[in-house]
Amino acid sequence: MSEVQNETSEKKRSKLLVGVLSALIVAVCIQGAYMWSMHEKLSKAMATAKSDDGWTVIPNPNKDSNGKPDTPFPNMGSLPDPFGSMSDPTNWDPFQEMAKMRQQMDQLFNQSLDRFKDSPRFGNLAQSSTLVTSPNIDMADQGDKYVITVDMPGAEQSDIRVEIKDQTLTITGKRDQTVSQQKDGRILRQERVSGQFQRSMPLPEAVDEAGMKTAYKDGVFTVTLPKKVPSKPTETQKPQ
Repeated sequence: MSEVQNETSEKKRSKLLVGVLSALIVAVCIQGAYMWSMHEKLSKAMATAKSDDGWTVIPNPNKDSNGKPDTPFPNMGSLPDPFGSMSDPTNWDPFQEMAKMRQQMDQLFNQSLDRFKDSPRFGNLAQSSTLVTSPNIDMADQGDKYVITVDMPGAEQSDIRVEIKDQTLTITGKRDQTVSQQKDGRILRQERVSGQFQRSMPLPEAVDEAGMKTAYKDGVFTVTLPKKVPSKPTETQKPQ
């Protein structure tokens, strides 16, 4: 009877955890959409401000004793841009900006998931759930090549697929791991869980797909992509 109750309790916890994680993912998506909306509004406001001559006059019903409007507000162009180079189209790198936003969202998601791991009630369930979440991925620009590293312990290199399409790198695969629940040095439950994952990352520059190399060691999958060397224009010989 106790075993049936334990299984029922575990199922309820699993459903609750899935619900919380789903709500967290939705919240992150809403936050990203809100940030982008605020950026669009800020860009339009700054474009309007920069079209004026140093000052942006905003109508103010409060007037001084002489009936003149108060001092106008300074040009928004002199204020720091919270979105950095996104407001400057000449210096803005969309690939770098998307990578930063992805890292911030991944960090927020991982921090929330770590709280589940530290919970004595949901710790084991959260540990199992990490297999189906997105693994950490980093990209380093080493001059003539890009080196992408993905943390995926418990995976087999034969189960990992790498695809490059429309200058976007996509890594898919499967991970397996044995999770055990212990108490006082005794194993109360042990199970083998598996999960599918997929990560995509835009590439800032064109790469040589034929020169791509992959390696898997100590739970870290590494992809090395040499940058494509631009072809030199052929010189046409002038007639003598």
